[in-house]
Amino acid sequence: EYIFEVLKGDRRVQDLRNMLKEGPCFLEEAGSKLFSSYTDNENTLTSLIYLCNKAKKQTGDNPLLPARYHLFIRAIEGAYISFFPERKLYLERRVKNVIDEKEYPVFELAVCSHCGSMYLVGEEKGGEDNRQILKQQGGRIIDEGNAKLDYYLIPTTPEEGISENEDENVKIEEDISPEDYRLCPSCGVIKKTTAVGPICNCNSKAYLSLKKVKSKAGMVHKCIACGNTNPHGSIIWRFLLGGDAVTSVLATALYQNLPEKETRKKNSPQTTTEENDWGINISSRDREEPQFKDSSGGRQLLIFSDSRQDAAFFATYLEGSYEQILRRRLIVRVLEKYGGKIRENNWRLADLAKSLKKHLMEIGLFKDMSPQQIEEEAWKYVLHEFVGIDRKNSLEGLGLLGFLPVRPDSFVIKQGPLIKAPWIMTSEEIWILIRVLLDSLRKNAAILFPDEVSPTDEFFSPANREYFFKLSDSKKRKIYSWLPVNSRGTNARVDYLQRVASLNGGADKSECVEILEGIWEYVLRPNSSGGLFDEYFISNQHPIDGTMFQMRYDFWEIVSGISNENDWFICDTCGNLTLNNLRNICPTFRCPGTLQSFRAHTKENNHYRKLYLETKPIKMKTSEHTAQLTTDAAAEKQRQFYDGVINVLSCSTTFELGVDVGELEAVFMRNVPPSPANYVQRAGRAGRRTESTALALTFCQRRSHDLTHFADPNWIVSGKVSPPYFTLENEKILRRHVYAVALACMWRAKEEYFGQGTVDSFFFEIDGTKAISEFLNQRPKNLEDSLMGILPAGFYKQLGIEDWTWVEGLIGEDGVLIRAERNLKHDVEELERVKSELSKQEKFKQADYINKVIRTIKDKHLLSFLAQANVIPKYGFPVDVVELQIYHHGPEAKGLELSRDLRIALSEYAPEGQVVAGGKLWTSQYVKRLPDRELIRYQYAICDECGFYKSEKADIADGFDTCKACGAKIGRKSGRFVVPEFGFVAGKPQKPTMQKPERTFSTRNYYAGELFDMNRVEIGFNGVTVQLSTSREGKLAVINHAGYRQFAICKSCGYGKMYDGNWGPHPLPFQSEKKCSGKCERLSLGHEFLTDVLQVIFYGFSDNRSGFWYSVLYGMLEGMSNSLGIERNDIDGCLFPFLGDPSKPALVFFDSVPGGAGHVRRIADKKVFNNIIETTYRLMKQCTCGGETADASCYGCLRNYSNQFCHEELNRGMVIEFCKTLLP
Repeated sequence: EYIFEVLKGDRRVQDLRNMLKEGPCFLEEAGSKLFSSYTDNENTLTSLIYLCNKAKKQTGDNPLLPARYHLFIRAIEGAYISFFPERKLYLERRVKNVIDEKEYPVFELAVCSHCGSMYLVGEEKGGEDNRQILKQQGGRIIDEGNAKLDYYLIPTTPEEGISENEDENVKIEEDISPEDYRLCPSCGVIKKTTAVGPICNCNSKAYLSLKKVKSKAGMVHKCIACGNTNPHGSIIWRFLLGGDAVTSVLATALYQNLPEKETRKKNSPQTTTEENDWGINISSRDREEPQFKDSSGGRQLLIFSDSRQDAAFFATYLEGSYEQILRRRLIVRVLEKYGGKIRENNWRLADLAKSLKKHLMEIGLFKDMSPQQIEEEAWKYVLHEFVGIDRKNSLEGLGLLGFLPVRPDSFVIKQGPLIKAPWIMTSEEIWILIRVLLDSLRKNAAILFPDEVSPTDEFFSPANREYFFKLSDSKKRKIYSWLPVNSRGTNARVDYLQRVASLNGGADKSECVEILEGIWEYVLRPNSSGGLFDEYFISNQHPIDGTMFQMRYDFWEIVSGISNENDWFICDTCGNLTLNNLRNICPTFRCPGTLQSFRAHTKENNHYRKLYLETKPIKMKTSEHTAQLTTDAAAEKQRQFYDGVINVLSCSTTFELGVDVGELEAVFMRNVPPSPANYVQRAGRAGRRTESTALALTFCQRRSHDLTHFADPNWIVSGKVSPPYFTLENEKILRRHVYAVALACMWRAKEEYFGQGTVDSFFFEIDGTKAISEFLNQRPKNLEDSLMGILPAGFYKQLGIEDWTWVEGLIGEDGVLIRAERNLKHDVEELERVKSELSKQEKFKQADYINKVIRTIKDKHLLSFLAQANVIPKYGFPVDVVELQIYHHGPEAKGLELSRDLRIALSEYAPEGQVVAGGKLWTSQYVKRLPDRELIRYQYAICDECGFYKSEKADIADGFDTCKACGAKIGRKSGRFVVPEFGFVAGKPQKPTMQKPERTFSTRNYYAGELFDMNRVEIGFNGVTVQLSTSREGKLAVINHAGYRQFAICKSCGYGKMYDGNWGPHPLPFQSEKKCSGKCERLSLGHEFLTDVLQVIFYGFSDNRSGFWYSVLYGMLEGMSNSLGIERNDIDGCLFPFLGDPSKPALVFFDSVPGGAGHVRRIADKKVFNNIIETTYRLMKQCTCGGETADASCYGCLRNYSNQFCHEELNRGMVIEFCKTLLP
């Protein structure tokens, strides 16, 4: 109250309040105005805002200044480099530089995530005189077929990229022999070094030598510069920051910096105690604010993503990445606590695991685990660091925790070859050499694990398998060879010996191999008894591979780097840290660097080191909250979040409205919301009842919408909400409302027909379809009045309201309710049959599993089932909904509703497609079939020349040989597609990894050229006549052809996969042990629908440049979305060659939702259309890709996921040029 009285009359507070009344303002701008004489005006302003937020006239009042901070962070879209006429780096997309009217190419840059070696990334394209030109990646990526993304190492020395580390080949069996190329940086021509003839006509002195490496599906699994591998992902990183890793870092930092909440109780909650039937006293009390007894301190964070799949996957990704940080932080805390004892008592792994277990129990992080389980968890933490997974960012990689083999008491070597030239080593130096060599066993996980932990545990992925060592002749992925296997190959041990010998005259490879073999046979002696290292190894006999060895974990000591930094050394070249310094030679494979004493301050700004040293050991429990959850499951997640059981909710739009989330300090948006209305709702979730200033953090993705608002965030922050635009003209949605009203009317009149509100009670116990049929046959007057009251009068006749013919669509022979019941009972009957068969075979465990699946289906909430079956409306009003059915009985399945609009499902739910939901990974395996109905097949063709689309039902199609529009011969873009109207079926769930499931297949929209009830407007623009034709019933098609490979789909059971030429017996649905021998049919997946369409023709204008019209199309779509406030995903477009001339196509814009939403029909107005052209021009000028010439495109202007097929052709400069032609 005192602060309030002091500040309320302060001039600067009044000025700030007035500024904010006018609209949001930048912190820098406000600070310079209010505190112009202060050197640190921003921090001064921040302090004032903090005080004003605390200042209240009395308890319970609003603060003097209820401010909210809005922070925007943007992604970068790669790193790019030019070599000529000078070397220059760019962090925005650029294709070329123009200097003195001459064009010079710019190349995309990538680096090895382990050693930092630089690679060029691109595609070889045909140029003049049949020469190949290295260009940046275009749109033909893997899901569009014939994709190829090439990587070229830029060697720093002539030898770089020549040899390889055979140890790494054990992890990945792949031939990565590089090819030598030469690149002209002036013109971009690239050619094999062995090719005959000149490269180009430029200056040969400027040519770059490159080494082309093998890539697979756009990924490189092994770096030829350092030899390191990544079997499950690309070890070469492009600078495409904007995904889950970046937002995970931001979310973690935000969560860690949230203030701990104090426990707040209601005034004297009433507690009552009563005795139950067993004589036990039970107390109950009024609801109070949650008691935050766990280590999270009541921290809560709400994270928004527009995509439900993005939100679902990020929930698992964030928890996984946070757990990794937390477990390393907990180990560091143990090292901090026992620093002196560790060195004094020469701690081993067991000592660290024991102390870590004690610490975990003290802080209560795992209250749901037994002491034994906590001990196993502690061992996992320690072993994960010990075997060197994620070495670069591990505790060892950052000098915080090291490992050394225990030195045998009597280890002294006074004779032998290592005493002589060129080695001339002392006994102490030989011991350091032995440490380096034994380290290669540890880092390759050839270690015997303790009984508490299995090396195959998913926790150790991707190295979760047992590894062994032999002296030589290894050919197995799990067995390392101590000596090189290939006469021309090498390994880290031989390489290290050669570099050590080079200090005293050198030694060839054969001499080093001889020394290495001698160390194995005479020093280590793993296959003999009585030696110094007799107890260090354990042998394993294999009938084929012979005797294999592992080193025991209990002969390793730990070294803390917290207070003993003098024990560590750092390489001046690769930056790797080590405890083993033999004559300053870096142990890293093929590294020419020199070791120097390490000082911790040199890595004080390392992000991960700071995390491991400073992260608060607080719990984070994450969960998704999306439309994939059932209503009950979503409500339970909300309750757990409110009560503090869940700390972080990763949400889609489901949490914008009507949900009580309690008191939040901050929200995090992983993309810019579609509109100010969405932004205000999301940002407004923070700071509602808190005592501190709230923060809304927004990460701007690599797309036009996000980067537009990053450049000018005022509009979206101001919250100026345009009136929503919608039309009640979508027949499919209206029909579902009619059915919903009818069902509600019956249930109000006869509550007993609702039963328990489950599928079982309505369809199996009551016979609900018969009940609704009898009810509707009476034609109740109150129902008719209700329908006429909610429906537009113009639709009475079309829907059959007055003559009651609408009833046929619900309960007729093929009515949606009858169809839903038929499909449901078929599934249950099939499962009952399988259960019966399993019981007869005495496979009772499997039969019980099937019984639980049946129970899950029958116990499903009735309203949820009817919405999924397209009977009643669903959240978001999707129209043609299909389901990815999950026949699984676990709790994660019971709370899920995996249904999508058919257009989206064609991509997300296609066979082999994967989705994350409920914390599990689900893979689509079947296109669902029904015994009494057949899937509809269509013959289709798309012209290669002009893009014209044509289709007919396969049963009556004569085949399409030539294009109807231009007369060209039809090429490979033809075939059959099937409409998967019964949905898809998933296999058993798996645990998600840190690798995001890629949408393997993208879909394309095609316009059939059919318009009904067309309205036409013509407008003049600078001599160009623009004809705008609109229709409510334009015919569109969506095709998923799996990159022209199509799908192989079983004619019998519906099993599906991408077509690869291989087909054989495959699992039956519900019965993984039983095989189906049905024949396959090669098909695409497709869907045709009618929607609102705008066809735009520019008479008097043509352009035949490649990519021109696609650039204009996608530029105008961005302009429409921005100027009309339409979410970009709600509209789309394509080209239509109505004259068969690609230089004069029609631009077709359409509403994405089948049936239409009225969006594009608004554009047939001169003022609106002119505003769209102006907005398009502004957005294209605002982007900076391509530099001054604008001869490029990026995700900030024209590119998005759906138009990958033409990425390489899109050019914002062409759009700018086009807009200038139309605008006055």
